[in-house]
Amino acid sequence: MLGSYATNRWACDRTKRFQQVGFMTHQEKIVDLATALSRLDNSPETLAMVIRIFQEDIGELVVDLRTAFDQHHLSDAKRFAHTIKSMAAGLDAHRLVAIASRIELQAFSLSASQLEADMAVLEMEVATVLSELERHGYTSE
Repeated sequence: MLGSYATNRWACDRTKRFQQVGFMTHQEKIVDLATALSRLDNSPETLAMVIRIFQEDIGELVVDLRTAFDQHHLSDAKRFAHTIKSMAAGLDAHRLVAIASRIELQAFSLSASQLEADMAVLEMEVATVLSELERHGYTSE
């Protein structure tokens, strides 16, 4: 019983921390393609192009971001985080925007453990966004 209580308490605390820093909300969509489409003059072709570019480029950008941090090229890391944030914003992927923004804004001040935790969240959220896009019929080729 105590183990279950501790596990539930930890999960609740983790969720609160993520909400406080803007990583997640319970009702938030992974991607809001309807909003993205309306912002693109309701052009499905343009939305498909934005999604295709995201799918093609995001993996390399995440690798570049991690490499920049590993090599202590913090200005490059900040630039890669900004690009990820911008691409995610184009799809209204708010949780991915939030974590990329945090990494961008704190690139010069994150400790190694904070960076590793944020990178893990970013990588998990990228995978979630890609899965959600596939669920909506946008498959990467």
